[in-house]
Amino acid sequence: MKKKTWTCVVCCVLVVFLLLLLTPPSPQAAEKVTLRASGGPTGTGKDLRIQMVAEAIRRGNPTWTVDVMNGPTTIAEITMIGRGELHFTALDAVSIPDVAKGSYGGKKLPQPVELRWLLPSTAMTCVLYILDSVPINSYADIKEKKYSLKFSMGRKGTDPYLINMHVLEAYGFRPEDIVEWGGKQQNTASRRSADLVADGLMEAMMHAGTYPNPPFVEIARKRKLKAAFVSEPDIQEKLAKQGFIQVPIAAGSIDFVKENTTTVGMPSLVLCRADMRDEIAYNMTRAVWEQREGFLHPIHPIFRRYLQPEVIANWNAKFKDILHSGAVKYWKEQGLLK
Repeated sequence: MKKKTWTCVVCCVLVVFLLLLLTPPSPQAAEKVTLRASGGPTGTGKDLRIQMVAEAIRRGNPTWTVDVMNGPTTIAEITMIGRGELHFTALDAVSIPDVAKGSYGGKKLPQPVELRWLLPSTAMTCVLYILDSVPINSYADIKEKKYSLKFSMGRKGTDPYLINMHVLEAYGFRPEDIVEWGGKQQNTASRRSADLVADGLMEAMMHAGTYPNPPFVEIARKRKLKAAFVSEPDIQEKLAKQGFIQVPIAAGSIDFVKENTTTVGMPSLVLCRADMRDEIAYNMTRAVWEQREGFLHPIHPIFRRYLQPEVIANWNAKFKDILHSGAVKYWKEQGLLK
């Protein structure tokens, strides 16, 4: 081979080498990353959402390991994230500023934790499921009649419980007032609460979570139920100042819901520590968004409802101050954040 030809080959190799050095790594980097998440109690709606988000992250980042544990309460999850023992979970938006000050649900945390969110999880939709024979038809009826309701509002220390507390306070009463009026409060999750209502041992559940709630859809086949929603404009306005959003309820979404209406919901967000590296937060967000249509949307309506461009853009604008900088970069690239 002539000297000139060898010189050309060497030059070409050097050019390729320099291009490789100067080309930034692709978003789907081959770095090995290990993440740990929590979905709370096994079998809950939160458990499903976090399990599927974790799988989407794995699919979008094949070299990553993403493990999900179950069981911890929300306070335990926040504490573990603060200690670096967990990397992500889901939490209602209204609690994030309180957690940064070192409290959750009025209880002191071992340390303040700066949290940031990446993408929507769901809206914790507020519904009062009631046995049809009970003489109340709204949240306001409970207070006006000082009705001795036998009810549940979820496990204490969980997101649903605290969200229900905000709703009752907007109406001007607390669960302790119902007990004073002769009522009885249970602190059980939705599945157990549905069983108690089905057996007539409880009259109602104040639910904040996935709508419609599958256990109550199921028991409606054997017990007559009705539903009350947070539909009063003045109450919705009070709660909007705390971060609640309006959620449309369609007639027929449950057999015993006969009219279109609205209620409120608290956005629940997939979040992590504020100091998570930007490239990890970016790739978590990217992986879930890229897996939404082929993987997440077919699994459950909740993903079809909230992993949508209009929801992302709306929530990004509403909660921009607590959005992780890595997610900010990704959503700006997608045109979903100004």
